[in-house]
Amino acid sequence: MKQLLGETLRSAIIDKKNSFDLYSCAAELVSDSQIREIFVYLAQSTAQELERFLSIYPGDEFGEFSALLTCPSSMASPVRRGLLMNNADSIATKDVLGLLLREEGAFFLRYSAMVESIREPLLNKLFLQLLGNTTQRCRLIRAECLRIKGNDSMTPQ
Repeated sequence: MKQLLGETLRSAIIDKKNSFDLYSCAAELVSDSQIREIFVYLAQSTAQELERFLSIYPGDEFGEFSALLTCPSSMASPVRRGLLMNNADSIATKDVLGLLLREEGAFFLRYSAMVESIREPLLNKLFLQLLGNTTQRCRLIRAECLRIKGNDSMTPQ
């Protein structure tokens, strides 16, 4: 059980670190100031979640979690790879927002499962907070997708 808890924490920290890197990179690359502000907000809220994890579990029998923050970001998806390699010219903003929405949706499912299965009170509370934060991020990203879609439909062809 302890091993599973350690792996859960390690995985959540790596996911959050990868998200922070993606949001930070996206904020630097987009030209739309409103979207940039959203990416900066997403990066900041993700950094706060990372700090929360590390304040609760700085490292013990599970390992030194702060060392995970120096690991390179995952390059699994083409959009993420393009962003992290500063090749944003070929990536539409709506595609980036779609990626972020899918990632946050996956986090929502993962955190829901964690809330249901983890009984350790402090960690359960943390995953409940992450679930709420993820819901807020999904709403924000979805609203921005709708704003961009509305702007695209008003642009003359």
